Parts: sequence; C-alpha cells; structure tokens
Amino acid sequence: MDQASKYLVSLGFSRSKNEQVVYLKWSDKSHLIIRVYVDDLLVIGEKDSDINEFKDQMMQFFEMSTIDYGLVYEKGQTEVNLVGYSDSDFAGDVDDRESTSRQAFFLGEMLICWASQK
Repeated sequence: MDQASKYLVSLGFSRSKNEQVVYLKWSDKSHLIIRVYVDDLLVIGEKDSDINEFKDQMMQFFEMSTIDYGLVYEKGQTEVNLVGYSDSDFAGDVDDRESTSRQAFFLGEMLICWASQK
C-alpha cells in the first residue's frame, strides 16, 4: 500500500472492493468518494464542509496544487446530462503496433473527466 493509500485509510476511508483507486467514507450524515489518478484526486461529496475538511487534511500531509478547482452540482437544478465518449485505435501505432484508448465525460457542457492511455 503506497503512502497516499495509507493516509486515506488513516482518515477513515476504505478502499473500494470493485475499484482499487476509489476510496469511500460513509456515515449517516455524509458521504465522500475519492478517486485517485496518478497524482490527482477527484473528490465527490455531499457537503462543502466535508470536502473542505478533507482538502485541509490532505494539505497537512501532501504538497497540493489546484486545490480550488471544482464543479458544483446544486440539488434541485434542472436536468443535467452526463455524457461519455470513448475511442480506441486497436494496434494503431505504426511503430510499435500498440493501441490507444481515450475517454471523455461531460456533465452538461463541462468536461469533468478525461483519459488517454496507450
């Protein structure tokens, strides 16, 4: 278990059984979901106070940047669509014949997640 995983567990998070890079913290009053991607964290929570507390805890242990970027979905908003796109070029690299896959997810018109992997 790496340093970040150990620290998340020490904060009361448990690692998802289905997705090894997702950490969950549930209580009767709030929920936090953390998605780890290389050196980035995607933080999902119901309460701003829980998210801010988590960010403060992480900044005490790790050097953090772009800590104030975010997307807020307010309860009661009108319809917002989550749309995902994916693409692959199987063995498309002419030099090494490796494949590249790409994904992008939008919430409304905002890009919220993307990945490209060879």
